[in-house]
Amino acid sequence: MAIFFSTMIIFIDNMMKVSEDWSDTKKDLILSEFRASHDLMTGVWNKTYGLKNIKDYIENMSDDEMAVLGFVDIDDFKAVNDTFGHEVGDFWICEIAKTLEAICASEDIVCRYGGDEFVIFMKNMKDSDELASRIEQFQNIIHKNANERQQDVHCSMGLYQIIGAGHSLDECIKKADELVYEAKEKGKNTYIIG
Repeated sequence: MAIFFSTMIIFIDNMMKVSEDWSDTKKDLILSEFRASHDLMTGVWNKTYGLKNIKDYIENMSDDEMAVLGFVDIDDFKAVNDTFGHEVGDFWICEIAKTLEAICASEDIVCRYGGDEFVIFMKNMKDSDELASRIEQFQNIIHKNANERQQDVHCSMGLYQIIGAGHSLDECIKKADELVYEAKEKGKNTYIIG
């Protein structure tokens, strides 16, 4: 009987170690997948995975669906870094990402496109007034935080409305990019919906 219980204790101990090793391996795998698909500074999708997810959605849109692809660019970001330092610049990159996520629905996509540029993709956006309301909410939050920090930080945004099937990611990015440059030409700190 003693041998049986000793064997069972050893077996259970070994199974617990295997379980712990498996759990650690699973955590490492999940962490690796997150690092591969997300921007490590902000936690939003990185450019590669964000655009892949957006492309997949656009290619499968039906005729009665509408979505919005937007470019968001921090105005005069070099001046922010030069005036306040890179730590403050990093703060604002993270703050912009966090605020974009806050105005988006859980199924929407926010990705860091590069440097101080972001892409947002809002699915099932059928109402231009709702879109404008969300963008103004974003601007108000950023303006409030910038005023509290006594820093002149704001964004220009180009928001392209994708209506129905038959669009490509490249076409939508080109249109949103043109709209953000139009916003910058109008004096920055604004958005254009097209």
